[in-house]
Amino acid sequence: ALYERIIRASSNEGDIVLDPFAGCATTVVAAELANRHWIGMDIWDGAHKAVVQRLLMEGMLSPGGVPDAMLADIAIPDQQGPLITFGQLHYSTTPPERTDEGEIAAPAFTLPAQRAIPRWQRLSRTEIVARLEEAQAGSGGVICGGCGIVLAARYMELDHIRPRSEGGPNDITNRLLLCGPCNNLKREDLTLSGLRKECHRRGWMVDEDRAKLATAAARECAERTQAELS
Repeated sequence: ALYERIIRASSNEGDIVLDPFAGCATTVVAAELANRHWIGMDIWDGAHKAVVQRLLMEGMLSPGGVPDAMLADIAIPDQQGPLITFGQLHYSTTPPERTDEGEIAAPAFTLPAQRAIPRWQRLSRTEIVARLEEAQAGSGGVICGGCGIVLAARYMELDHIRPRSEGGPNDITNRLLLCGPCNNLKREDLTLSGLRKECHRRGWMVDEDRAKLATAAARECAERTQAELS
């Protein structure tokens, strides 16, 4: 009933309804009920039998109106309804020939060629963290790129150097390890220099020179990664 309503709302009697996935024949039955011509296609070899069987069962088709080749292995019900509206049923396994010189039917729907994404831009979060932990390593732990504190790696969090809100990329070239408090303070509101100024204001700065060295090491790590994985 829903398919028939869609067809009646979208076409007029005598129009052609196309179902390129006609497997169980719901569309063609609805089109027949609405007095439309119809075309059903399907990659499944048994689709035409399913269509004929459905039309027979719905009382829309008489065995006399179906070519013998199409009735092979099809159960014919006892009831024999009238012929289908337009009186002809055709079945073909030969693809139709194009008459439009192969032009694209809907150019706007063509997909643009996908740009190959280099491996370094597809590093997982875990891979980025592992590389930065090694690059920002300090005596006894990892150096925070914000306040310069040295903590065990488990206390470090991955953050963006340039905030995403300002267009900062999500790959290793824009990533840095910060301690939890610095990461919570920076969020999307502060740049790295702004974070360090705030750390000074709050008395959190442990060693700014060391923090800058950690940042430089993270950038060098990104450059090495690009060269290695390009």
